Amino acid sequence: MDKITTKHRSWNMSRIRCRDTRPELKVRKYLHSRGYRYRINYKITGRPDIVFPNRKIPKTNTAFWKRKLVSNVLRDEQVRERLRTEDWKVLTVWECEVEKDIDLVCRWLRQRLSNVATSRKTVDSLRLSSIA
Repeated sequence: MDKITTKHRSWNMSRIRCRDTRPELKVRKYLHSRGYRYRINYKITGRPDIVFPNRKIPKTNTAFWKRKLVSNVLRDEQVRERLRTEDWKVLTVWECEVEKDIDLVCRWLRQRLSNVATSRKTVDSLRLSSIA
């Protein structure tokens, strides 16, 4: 049994906001401060609060995209190997890792960079390449 009247329940429900809620604003502020750009209340199925339209996965021409992704991986490995033969220290940071836990990535980078810097006589002689 409902303890309030239908009129009062209707009034309560009318006060519930569907956009710009405090948790949503906190998440949006965090994303924006980290450089992510998004759309709010985008008109797609389900009407999610936050959408990254530039991050859609292509669903057409899948054979092409599979070949392209495989060739990108091979090309990246060849580039990394060439840099290593030229005495570059290569650190690879994947976008998905950054999105998952930026603080962990920053700690990892600080650790790797300090290890490389302390293993050389001077920081000036340090040669670093970051391939993303």
